[in-house]
Amino acid sequence: MLAGDVIREAYLLAGVLAQGQEPEGFYAIRGLLYLNQILSQWGKQNVYVPYSSTLTIPILPTVYQYIVKPVIIEIQEGNVTSSNGTLTNINISTPKEANLFNYVNGSSARPQSVFLSQEQVFPDPTSSDLGSKILIYPKPNANYTLTLMVKYQLPEVTLFENMLNFPPYYMEPLIYELARKFINFFKTVPGATFNEDYEKLMLELKSSTPQDMSILVKNDFMPHRPFKPSGYLWGPYAN
Repeated sequence: MLAGDVIREAYLLAGVLAQGQEPEGFYAIRGLLYLNQILSQWGKQNVYVPYSSTLTIPILPTVYQYIVKPVIIEIQEGNVTSSNGTLTNINISTPKEANLFNYVNGSSARPQSVFLSQEQVFPDPTSSDLGSKILIYPKPNANYTLTLMVKYQLPEVTLFENMLNFPPYYMEPLIYELARKFINFFKTVPGATFNEDYEKLMLELKSSTPQDMSILVKNDFMPHRPFKPSGYLWGPYAN
C-alpha cells in the first residue's frame, strides 16, 4: 500500500470523496500534509513509530570516520567482526568518552568504541539529503565489519511512499486518524460508529506490546531480548 492509497481510503471514510474518485491537486497536497503531521505527532502520544534497522559498515585500515545516511537518531548496540570471523561487542561512547579519543598519538588496533556525532552532514554534495557522522576508536589496524542497530530519523513520506514497512495493525488506525482530520477540515459528517471505532483502534495501537511496536530488521544481536523503546512510557512489555 502506498501513502496515496492511505490518503484515498481516509477521504472515502471521511465522506469527502466518493468511491472511484482519486484525491488530486489540493486534496492530495492536503492529505500528504496531514499524513506527515500524524506520523510526527504519534511519537508525542507514546505511539512508537517504527524505524529501527541494522546498519553494516565496511571498516578500512586507519579510517576512523564514516558518513552515513539518512540521519541516525541513536545507536542502540553494535559489534565488530574481523576478517577471520571473530565477533566482539563494541561500546557505544558518550560525548565525554569521545572527547578522550586520541587519533594522533593513539596506536591502531581492533575498534572498541563507536560514537555518533551530533553533527549532521551532507554525504553527497549533489543532494540536499542529510546524513550522520560516525567515529570509531581506536583507529582500525585492519579490515573489519561494523554492524550497528540504529534508529533512523523518520523522513517525510511522499504520495508514492511504500508503506509496507509499517506493521499491518498500523494501517487502520492511521487511516482513521487521517479521516478524522479530513472530517474536521471539510466539515463532513462521519458514520454512526466512526468515533467509537476510532477510539477503540487508537487504544489497541497504544497498548500493543513493544515487541509488536517495532520492526527490528535483521537484529543480529539479541533477537529474543526484552525490548522497550527508550523514552516511551509503556506499560508491561513482553519478552
